[in-house]
Amino acid sequence: MLQASYTRLLNSNNFAAIGDSDRVYNTTPEGLAELVAGVAGDDAGDGAAKPSLPDYIGVANYCKSLVLNPAINSFNLQVDDIMRIWETRLLCMFIVNLAAKKHFGSTSSTGLVSDKMLQVEAGNVLDQVAYLNSATAGASAAGDVLQKQSTHPRSRKDVKLDRQFANLLLWIKHAGRDLVLLDHYYKEAFRARTSGQHDQDYLGRLQFAILGVLLRRKELFTAYTIANQENQLTSEQMLRVRDRIDNNTPDTDLFCLRLSLEPVTPGTEPPSADRNRSPSPLYRQLAQTLDACT
Repeated sequence: MLQASYTRLLNSNNFAAIGDSDRVYNTTPEGLAELVAGVAGDDAGDGAAKPSLPDYIGVANYCKSLVLNPAINSFNLQVDDIMRIWETRLLCMFIVNLAAKKHFGSTSSTGLVSDKMLQVEAGNVLDQVAYLNSATAGASAAGDVLQKQSTHPRSRKDVKLDRQFANLLLWIKHAGRDLVLLDHYYKEAFRARTSGQHDQDYLGRLQFAILGVLLRRKELFTAYTIANQENQLTSEQMLRVRDRIDNNTPDTDLFCLRLSLEPVTPGTEPPSADRNRSPSPLYRQLAQTLDACT
């Protein structure tokens, strides 16, 4: 039984409260799929209205209520499905956070998703994964989530996050603590190079994430050195980054984050923990939101 086995995971304390009333009743996995299709544009015709911030908040609150639904055992969900639902929620929260700051300049006066809410909940996801995957089911090592996935044998409680989602969670959690984030990205790039699975597309994504952190720290010389590495001279995305650095374009850090979420090699899919599942369509919405912010 999911509720009996994962009481620590299925706990309301893991989730922020968004709005005055975030409780949604009669939630089902099918209902969530319909809502996601609506905001992602999968079932929208030409000329359909773009989703609003309340639409994304509605999806985020639906995710929370679905995970905490007393009848969740009847849905035949696995723990990986719970993490997928949580991914949907965090993507919606991040979209609202970015869009609110773009339009209102801040989230503090709007009652929307604040930076603190995002950081705490992203940290909760990472802590839960580290807890479930630890040998003692007690240690918390959120910064090593990706490493634990690759080195620990699969057990009954092991869960996997897509590398794309895990790196995004770390970007959110460690906002304002850039040295911690840089350390993670450099270590992850080293592991990716020495793992025997030399994934150039993933390494390219990590390089953009590293550039984003360096630019946020105003380490322009180091960022420009990386952007001018010989193996990147033909990369259209890297040329755009170099141009923005040359022109001191604002929000280039978010521009690099946006590039880290898309395939470096056109036509390749983002890395997935479950190859039978395609990435969430909400990554397209997040990319569009980041485009609007940069």
